[in-house]
Amino acid sequence: MSCPQFVIWAPFTTDCVIKAQATGDSTAYNATVAITHNGTPATPMRHHELSPGPASRPFPLGDAFIFDPSIVLFRDVTEAVTLELWIEDLDGNVVQVDAPGGGKRPAKCSWSISKVKLSPLFVEVITG
Repeated sequence: MSCPQFVIWAPFTTDCVIKAQATGDSTAYNATVAITHNGTPATPMRHHELSPGPASRPFPLGDAFIFDPSIVLFRDVTEAVTLELWIEDLDGNVVQVDAPGGGKRPAKCSWSISKVKLSPLFVEVITG
């Protein structure tokens, strides 16, 4: 699911795992996911974890996270570079969160970029 550059995912009712993956010509970009855990910087997901990925980190119930994925392109590419970020429960199912306007939606997003002039792509995902 393609998403805007600012996303809020909530609420969570169980311990989870955050996962991320980058795809595309890995020589053409650098991808990272900076992580803030309960207001403190945590170990980021780095390019070598994201590609081929997926990288993962525990997501304990009751904790607050901010994820700041970014993609920096070194050159234009014919096939877009895509960064995916999602949250799974401990059984491997994508978690459902509240959707704007009611209902539920998957806690899963992707962002793509193919032109250097659009780089860097920065995204912020806030959970609670």
